[in-house]
Amino acid sequence: MKRKFSFSSPQRRGPDDPWFRVGQIDVTTTLIVSLLALLFMALGGLSGRFVDAMSLDPESVRHGQIWRLITWALADVPGFFPLLSIGIFWFFGRMIELMFGRDRFLKFLLLVTVVPALAVSLLSFAFPLAISAVVGLGWVQFAVVLAYIVERPRAMFFFGIPAWVMGIINVVMIFSQLIGPGLWGDVLLVLFVMVIALLATRAFGFGEEVSWIPKLVVPKKLQNGRRAKRLNVVRGPWGETGLPSNMNDIASQAEMDRL
Repeated sequence: MKRKFSFSSPQRRGPDDPWFRVGQIDVTTTLIVSLLALLFMALGGLSGRFVDAMSLDPESVRHGQIWRLITWALADVPGFFPLLSIGIFWFFGRMIELMFGRDRFLKFLLLVTVVPALAVSLLSFAFPLAISAVVGLGWVQFAVVLAYIVERPRAMFFFGIPAWVMGIINVVMIFSQLIGPGLWGDVLLVLFVMVIALLATRAFGFGEEVSWIPKLVVPKKLQNGRRAKRLNVVRGPWGETGLPSNMNDIASQAEMDRL
C-alpha cells in the first residue's frame, strides 16, 4: 500500500534544491511566501485589527513593534488586486528563485522587505512620514518583477512590448499615483524597494545588459552557493518571453551539474 503523504529533506541540500518536500511538492521560498500571504489575507478578512497590527507604522516600529518590518509585506485584506499580486509573485518568483538559488532569493526578499521599512521608520524621526493603508505583497512582487527585467530587459511582455519598457511604464504609473495624493511615506518606501532590488540583482551577478546599474561588492556570506543557470527561453508567435519551457528541467540540469 502506497503512502499518501511523505516528508523529505535532502541531506546534501544544493542551492537549487527546495527547503524540503511534502510528497511530490517542492516547498520553496516562493511557495512559503505565497501561502503566508494567503493566510494573512484570510486573517485580515476575519479581523481588521489583525491588518492594523501587522502593517508598517513607523511610530509603532520606533516603539519596539519590530515585527512590522517583515509582516507589512504579508498583511492584507481579501480582494482582486491582492490576489493578483500573489499570483504575479508566484509566477515570477519561481523563475527568480531558480536564477538566484534558494538562499540568495530568500536574502533578496529580506533585503527588499526589511531595509526599506527600516529606512522609512528611521527617517520618520526627522520627518513626519506616514504610510498609507496599502499593505500586502504588492511592493515585494514589484521588486521580484524588477529583478526579472534587469536580467532579461529585452524579453517581450504583452503586445510585444519589451520588458524594460514595461518596467518604465510601471514605475511611472506607481509614482504618479503616490505623488498625486501626497503619500510621501509610500513614495520613499517604494523608492527604497526599487533601488535595493536593482542593486541586489546586479550584486548577485545578474543584469549584464544593464551596466548602468552599479555592481556592488557583496560579502561572501551573502554570495554563498553556486550561481544558478540563466533562464532558457521559448520562442513562439508571441515573441521572446524569456520564460523557461520547463522549470523542472532547469533544476534537474543543475542537479546533474553538481553530480
